[in-house]
Amino acid sequence: SPPNFEFKAGVCCSLCGNGPIILDETANRKYKKATEKKLLDILFEDGMSSDQEEILGAINFVSEANDARKRKSYDEAVQLYEKGIKLGLTPSLNLEATRTACKDGPPPGLQWIIQARLNEAASRLEIEDSAGALNAAMSACELSRETSPEAFELLHQVHQANGNEIGRAH
Repeated sequence: SPPNFEFKAGVCCSLCGNGPIILDETANRKYKKATEKKLLDILFEDGMSSDQEEILGAINFVSEANDARKRKSYDEAVQLYEKGIKLGLTPSLNLEATRTACKDGPPPGLQWIIQARLNEAASRLEIEDSAGALNAAMSACELSRETSPEAFELLHQVHQANGNEIGRAH
């Protein structure tokens, strides 16, 4: 998100049937039937940086990949995850570098990439690309600063699929 914005769980705005709603508490304003364009106009009234534009494009690829994965089109999903991650990783790292360091847990600006890598790894397991699944799962672990239980669980599944005994007690 842009600086000076906070996203939080919604509350009742007494506008049932008019959603989605954007509540701008600083201007005491409610926007009804908000579109993605309206949200972007509000959030980036001074315009988006090139990094933010690239990230938005990358997130669109990841969203398409998620849809392909739901349809069990795993090959298509993998290709779209690769495109999204390739397009969005560097600008996300650039923007994350400008934030105050988060010592506990994964960097907030990289959550979407971590999840994309996890979904990519799961999709690669489905098409029996164990080397690609291992690479994606390890990348998710690294990006999360090794704090994501989901990344470690998936990494374990990849090792099991490969017949590796890593993580088993002897």
